[in-house]
Amino acid sequence: MDEQLKKELMETFLRFKRIRISIPHKNDSVRRDLNFIEAVLLKKVSEGSIDRFSDLEEDFHVSKSAISQTLGVLEEKGYITRELDKTNRRKRLLSLTPKGRKTVTAIDKEVEAYFAGVIQRFGENDTRLLLSLFNRFSKIVEENNEA
Repeated sequence: MDEQLKKELMETFLRFKRIRISIPHKNDSVRRDLNFIEAVLLKKVSEGSIDRFSDLEEDFHVSKSAISQTLGVLEEKGYITRELDKTNRRKRLLSLTPKGRKTVTAIDKEVEAYFAGVIQRFGENDTRLLLSLFNRFSKIVEENNEA
């Protein structure tokens, strides 16, 4: 097997690991205190798509306690509320505050503009090809990690 190819693949992995999606704030006062994971969790709360922490654990590759802690930070910052579910006391109901709703609206606009710009620069066909190859590659890597 080509040693240079293996080296370049490893270096590319490291580059991807270092890439941080940093979406510029058009309205800095709206969400300057949110990191990327907090913003994504806030969006998931707005969609009502947090049923189980174990789903988030898989999506973000972090522990349930880390997710709980991040949700606690969002609550402290005034973006969400957490209440006990009266029908299942082991479950917490999550909802956005008015500040959270305003922030999600701003984030949605900024994220859409950001990725539209990336796709425009990279090209739609190349973006589709990259996604196809990356998804195929990710599946292989995940299967190797399970072996």
